[in-house]
Amino acid sequence: MLKSWVDGHISDVISLGNRGLNYGDGFFSTALVLNGTIKLQDLHLKRIEDSARRLKFSLSMDDFERDLNLFLKNSEFEYKDQPLILKVIVTRGDAPRGYFWGANKGVHIIFQLSSYQPVEKMQQYRKQGVDVFLCETPISNNKLLAGIKHLNRLEQVLARSEKNPEIFPEGLMFDQNDFLIEGCMSNIFLRKGNEVYTPALESAGVAGVMRAHLIALLKQSAFNFQEVNIKREQLLSMDEMLLTNVNIGMWPIKAIDGLGWKKNQQDSDPDLINSFDVSSLVF
Repeated sequence: MLKSWVDGHISDVISLGNRGLNYGDGFFSTALVLNGTIKLQDLHLKRIEDSARRLKFSLSMDDFERDLNLFLKNSEFEYKDQPLILKVIVTRGDAPRGYFWGANKGVHIIFQLSSYQPVEKMQQYRKQGVDVFLCETPISNNKLLAGIKHLNRLEQVLARSEKNPEIFPEGLMFDQNDFLIEGCMSNIFLRKGNEVYTPALESAGVAGVMRAHLIALLKQSAFNFQEVNIKREQLLSMDEMLLTNVNIGMWPIKAIDGLGWKKNQQDSDPDLINSFDVSSLVF
């Protein structure tokens, strides 16, 4: 980590009473930054505001944006022309023992800046695609939390540990009903002919910022787009699959270990990876 702020001050220390530490009572967002500018900033801010509202956080977006802009301005010249990853963590604050937050109306806001992953590897994955595996660890269904990037990530931690990330950069996760939900760190889009699908995140999963951006593009395109429930066996009929998040942009899937699926090289329909240019949004 290059730099961190806690509640408006340079710090890498939080209280042992922090509810985010004790109960995972919080949420986060990860963004790309270059020279003080957040890529897809409006979508990130919208997701933070929506998460705070759904989790009943007393978060002033005016104060949040003021502190965020100050943090980025103070870092702009220090890391000029350097691709950075910004992580924003919002927790409910400190409270006595117990799940009930009582009269605690405060929040803690943490900003962290880190160096971007090796650009060459990311560009290689975008161009050549990646092999993925099917995770054995399922995702739990909970409509109250579906879509929120909350701090409880144990399912993703366990799923990601199943295979070597140098061989399989991503794994696909399913819920208890065997519906495809997402990757460990990404959302997924699937194409069959001119039909494009992404899993409906009504009961589980994270509604990513790049996912929201691509959905907006798809709705204005010639593709027929739907958010649907997708069973494991339906993957075999797909012509193309893409992984997305703000850090990776779009990664085409080459093959799925354990399923026998490979990208259809005979497919004559327009593909997704070449239909939408997100190169200005990644490094």
